[in-house]
Amino acid sequence: MRDARSILASLLRELGLEEKVRLASLQKEWRNLFGEPLSLHTYPAEIKEGELLINVDSPVWMQQLKFYKQEVAGKLQAYHIKNVRFRHGAVYRARGNAPERSTTKEPPPLSAREREWIDQTLSAVQDTDLREGFRKALEKAAARKGRDAQPKMRRSR
Repeated sequence: MRDARSILASLLRELGLEEKVRLASLQKEWRNLFGEPLSLHTYPAEIKEGELLINVDSPVWMQQLKFYKQEVAGKLQAYHIKNVRFRHGAVYRARGNAPERSTTKEPPPLSAREREWIDQTLSAVQDTDLREGFRKALEKAAARKGRDAQPKMRRSR
């Protein structure tokens, strides 16, 4: 029997959420990783194929960061970041650097079939907090993919 970590890792990979989960974790820890003043002028925006795109709030900071690119990338190896790239963009400073997102558009409610699939997928996860965190992620992913677009799960042998 596979452990919960390997099941969840393959599930995240299959749903295309692995890099998004890593980005959310990195955004949450950004201030702790880099401290002030760097964290006040930068914010992780996107991860794609191991490259982190970092928003920088001014051209002066962007120029300065070019000299420290390797050091920044080195600090991010734990997040499987191989390279960093900088661009002029929005930097979030409120509440520990977490972006404030608009909640104007509610996702459509999930069908009974989608809820059943999520319950079945998470049945092996024993940790309540972990299970609920993944439940939210799966519900969001299912709502984004639309009706009857659940990924096909491989059965473990």
